[in-house]
Amino acid sequence: MPNLIITNACQLRCPFCFASEYRVDAGSGAARHMSTEEFRRLLDFAPVKTVRFCGGEPTLHPQFGELLQLALAEPERRAFIMTNGLWPAEVRSQVAALPAEAMRRIDLLVNVLPSPAYRPEQRAQLDATIGLLDPQRVVLGFSIDRTPFEYEHLLDLANGHGLRRIRYSVAAPNIGDPTTWRLDPERDFASIAAQVVQLLAQAARRGVAVHSDCGYLPPCLFDERQRDDLFAGRDGHRLEFRCSGPVDIGPGGVAWRCYGLFSIVRGRADEWHCCAELDAHLAQRTTQLDDRPLYDRCADCEWRRDGTCGGGCYAYRVVRDLKQCAAARGIAIDDDAALLEAIAVVDAQRLRPAQRAGRPVWLLLEQGEWSELPLSALQTSLLNACDGQRTLTTIGAALASEGERAVVLSQVAQTARWLFARHSIDLRRL
Repeated sequence: MPNLIITNACQLRCPFCFASEYRVDAGSGAARHMSTEEFRRLLDFAPVKTVRFCGGEPTLHPQFGELLQLALAEPERRAFIMTNGLWPAEVRSQVAALPAEAMRRIDLLVNVLPSPAYRPEQRAQLDATIGLLDPQRVVLGFSIDRTPFEYEHLLDLANGHGLRRIRYSVAAPNIGDPTTWRLDPERDFASIAAQVVQLLAQAARRGVAVHSDCGYLPPCLFDERQRDDLFAGRDGHRLEFRCSGPVDIGPGGVAWRCYGLFSIVRGRADEWHCCAELDAHLAQRTTQLDDRPLYDRCADCEWRRDGTCGGGCYAYRVVRDLKQCAAARGIAIDDDAALLEAIAVVDAQRLRPAQRAGRPVWLLLEQGEWSELPLSALQTSLLNACDGQRTLTTIGAALASEGERAVVLSQVAQTARWLFARHSIDLRRL
């Protein structure tokens, strides 16, 4: 059951955006939209009972109405739309015009922000979108990116529209983008867990059930009584302690395990016969990160051993490992300026240049197999220039054309971060 990322365009700039390495501003001219033909192929590639639309903001796809109708063309098939709710009027009209039978096969996850984040016209759009469907078909979602976090607006919005379900997610960091490293598991997760318990109690009093989504909190952060309630699913609440996110497939067939790992666990749909094979491949790639703990105490954790807990969000675990490895070398990995003054050295045992179909590529050794790294032309040139003598600033400046220095250096820092996270290059201070 993959998420079909039909566009990378979004009209919001949420500071915690889980897609910050992929999304682009709506109307910027850089948006990529999945073609109708590719969408049809993916329906065959991943024959599912529910077509999951995601983005960016999926309703900004210029043919969203057509794609939705294709998804619902099979009478037994459903559509699940993950959205910010700020739908263009044309999309609302298209959805409202669907037959009642088709409307009953559409479910929404509407991810919302605190009320002050919306302009009056945006709040009107949000209310209009939520009001399109039967309240039983709509779930409100929100991302926790700070402590303490706000949730009263969620409960008020749910009650105002007769909604009975809320889904929360602990905002995941993106490996290449340190601006999204807003939470620290050691510093923040215990206080977030305590506030989640308060949310569950207040939601129950209002008749609203709360579910957890990606970026779950491990069970060790709750006390024994709280865990008993959580495991029992009291008041309809359901909290997960394992990662179960589907594969994401975007325009051009690029696929990844989850947005938090976008930089380091990627593949291509066209290299596999079906989505199940792609899913198994990316799941295997993800398990290579299992030796990176969320906390030191995870090694002796009974819930980790018996499978109750998956060990914590992989993205947080990779960022923790990345910070520790860089700090051991005296490098502030979250500071572009400091990182760019480092010298990058290619690990020849894990990374090597090669030729495929007459083009230069770099191959990475993982679990005994060499696979091609998904690199842009700039990233390929960067690796070619990593001679162990020059700093990343010097290399980036040599690769930049007039007027592009700042952009290129930012891309160089981002690339160095995720290559270091994959243990394919080493970083040294000058």
